[in-house]
Amino acid sequence: MQSVPTAERSADECGRAEVEYADFLGAIIKEQKLSYRDIEAASRRRLTKSRLGRIFNDDRSKRSPIKLGEVYVLLDVLNVGYYQAALSIQLIREYPQVEHDTYTNIAMLISNALQGLPERIFDLLAMIDGLEASDIYPTHGRHIQQVVLERLEVDYRGFAHRKDQRIALSAVSNY
Repeated sequence: MQSVPTAERSADECGRAEVEYADFLGAIIKEQKLSYRDIEAASRRRLTKSRLGRIFNDDRSKRSPIKLGEVYVLLDVLNVGYYQAALSIQLIREYPQVEHDTYTNIAMLISNALQGLPERIFDLLAMIDGLEASDIYPTHGRHIQQVVLERLEVDYRGFAHRKDQRIALSAVSNY
């Protein structure tokens, strides 16, 4: 099984994945106010309280490496999707100063968009006569990204405007 960095191996030697997954999952455990006993029971003892204590030790130098299989068990117990976890870890790497809620919300937005997308693209191939898998290029992903960002900007600008109006109306009605 794959594992991630702790005491004997630094994050630089092994990559940051181990520490980041432990930090990410630990934050969700705290957010959901779960005890190690709760997780042990929900995992059907695939993870014990003592093992969880070693994985999430507050002193990073004393942490045990988290194994990939344990990550999957924790994701299942915490009801966190694989896409959401992977995207959150990527955002933690890029923006370590950002609060947990911010990257969690962004990761949930993107993971919800990705959920089922590959299957829908397969359906699209079957539905459009003459379209074949060889017609799909990796560069199309950048175009799709640009289209999505433009649409999100329009939608979120409208949302922010309506929010400002509600706040202004609320402030006026309080006087």
